[in-house]
Amino acid sequence: MSSLTVNVNDQSYTGHQIRPTVKDSNNNTQITAKLGTVNIDLGQFTISYPDSKDANKEVGTGTLTLAPKASNKNFTGSKEVFFKIVGQKIIWSNDVANAFKVYDANGKEVNVANQSFIYDGKVHTFASATFNYSYTDPITHKTVKLEEGKDFEIKYFHNVTGNASHEAYIAVVGKGNYAGNNDTTNQVFEDENGQKVNAITYKKFTITPVQLSDQNVTVSNSTYAEGMAVKPVVKVSYGRDALTLEEGKDYKLVGVGAYTEPTTTKKYTVSVEGINGYTGTTSSVNWGIDKKDLADCDITAAKNSKGSVSVVVMNGNVKVPTEKYVVTENADGTVTVTPAKDSKYYIGSKTVTLAGSEANEKTGTPMISNVKVVGNKATVILSGDTDGAAGYDYVISTDRDCITNKDYTSVNKNQVQTSTTFKYVQQGTYYAYCHAWKRDENGKKVFSPWSNLKTATVK
Repeated sequence: MSSLTVNVNDQSYTGHQIRPTVKDSNNNTQITAKLGTVNIDLGQFTISYPDSKDANKEVGTGTLTLAPKASNKNFTGSKEVFFKIVGQKIIWSNDVANAFKVYDANGKEVNVANQSFIYDGKVHTFASATFNYSYTDPITHKTVKLEEGKDFEIKYFHNVTGNASHEAYIAVVGKGNYAGNNDTTNQVFEDENGQKVNAITYKKFTITPVQLSDQNVTVSNSTYAEGMAVKPVVKVSYGRDALTLEEGKDYKLVGVGAYTEPTTTKKYTVSVEGINGYTGTTSSVNWGIDKKDLADCDITAAKNSKGSVSVVVMNGNVKVPTEKYVVTENADGTVTVTPAKDSKYYIGSKTVTLAGSEANEKTGTPMISNVKVVGNKATVILSGDTDGAAGYDYVISTDRDCITNKDYTSVNKNQVQTSTTFKYVQQGTYYAYCHAWKRDENGKKVFSPWSNLKTATVK
């Protein structure tokens, strides 16, 4: 018997113990068996069911047992067979639809199909809803009434933005032992994630999207990002309170290319297209890419024991090549960084304190260029070696002010590499810092100032 492959069709919940037979009352085959590729006549076997009256009753897994009849000399033993018990499929009808009623705050029934809400970013619901549905049990002939919470739920879908057709749904969704019958006209629709909902019944209403206009949009130039593609600075606001809309949630930019170089004119164009609860596409607006002001860059400078000055200029997360700027050492222990002659990329200047060169002074200040997150590992990466450093201490914390508060989630000390990996990091947002160190003539550690802050999120 163990070599037999037996298949039992899914069985619908009835409220009674389910006992599948080879043929149902309509002479449809419910159970089949094969030995390899050969069909086996199930008339050679007896079928038995669990003794407990509660077995094979609820939605889930049911069992039956096949055993050869006394006349069957080809098989020995028995085989327990498992099958699925699925929710009873409620066939949609006018009676099912009419059992579903929706009410306003005054207890008056609402014609949901005539209801329309203007998108405002909030969920739209009705005061109350009921589903008073019952059917007659074909075995006991008693009336069975479905209970909310046990047999069904009343749920909303797309009731913030509406779907692509601006439709929202209030639906009776089967639970436990009941489900819809997959009627594509009256029971089936897609939820916000594109997944099929097989409702018992539903009603549709409208979420009217907000029309965007040119008056809602302001566009400003972007700024050079050391070879990284940039987008214009776009602000989209709407309404009396000038609500600021969010790119990717409320609108998308149309016509933005992979532009990287500064421009002398506003040679590019962009328009705004509303999405979700917003609609319409604005007129195209010209924009360009401005040079980066060095005053807005992260700059560190240090002098080693031989008197050589080293400077690191960071434009965002990208290190600026030394040929793009000029360093002037000042008499007051500072250096001033200015753009290279006739620079196409940078303007302005920035003066920073120069770390000293005495043996007992601190090393240069490290610069964190990136924090790379893979799974539950976070790797802090410096932009390069720090002048005078013998080693590095790295910290991460959920406290942005952890350096002041001495509140570290994890510490990697005495590292000699310009990167380190924190393992088994819990989910959350973390702030990373690093300081370099060397030892003085007494062998005591002398620390640099703490580096810049870098943020990383572990999901």
